[in-house]
Amino acid sequence: NLANAYRMLGELLGKEQQAETLAAYIDETVQTALDNAQKISADERVSVMFGTGQTGLDVNAKGSIHAAVLELVGAENAIEVAEISDKSGGNTINMEAVLLAQPDVILFNAGGPYDSVETDESWSGVTAIQKGRYYEIPAEPYHWLTEPPSVNRILGIRWLGNLLYPELYEYDIIQETKEFYKLFWHYELQDAQAQALLARST
Repeated sequence: NLANAYRMLGELLGKEQQAETLAAYIDETVQTALDNAQKISADERVSVMFGTGQTGLDVNAKGSIHAAVLELVGAENAIEVAEISDKSGGNTINMEAVLLAQPDVILFNAGGPYDSVETDESWSGVTAIQKGRYYEIPAEPYHWLTEPPSVNRILGIRWLGNLLYPELYEYDIIQETKEFYKLFWHYELQDAQAQALLARST
């Protein structure tokens, strides 16, 4: 509903043209994700663990509203739980669950264990860690996948799609990030700033 929210704001504020530019960007991003997801067969779907908290073992599991972008881009949420928590931080799991799930890719929040997992013995049996397929989710000025559940997630769709399925999301993510910041946050992001934002995320 984000695109329509912008259109309504445009009418209320007498900024219809600006609102339509933003709404069209949102519509195009979401539709591209829906179209691309249809092209990905079940056995081609990348399984992803979305770990939060300092340990990375708090997770936004399959079906969580905080993990909606994963499913939208055609990823398979690797972690399933009996009772999904939609509170901030999600459900807490143990390392055994990670070892059993063996996600293809692991996403950590900023402030999580990104810096330590490569040398942490408890993570050594996780194939995604062994292969270096773990990343930190960009979170400036807001988290790109979850909080707040607003327009920041539109950039998250482009980032995550490009990370998992670059053959479908053929973006230069540095340029996409700069364009988004200019359009939605009226900020002229420099190349070096964009590269710094994505240093742990590509």
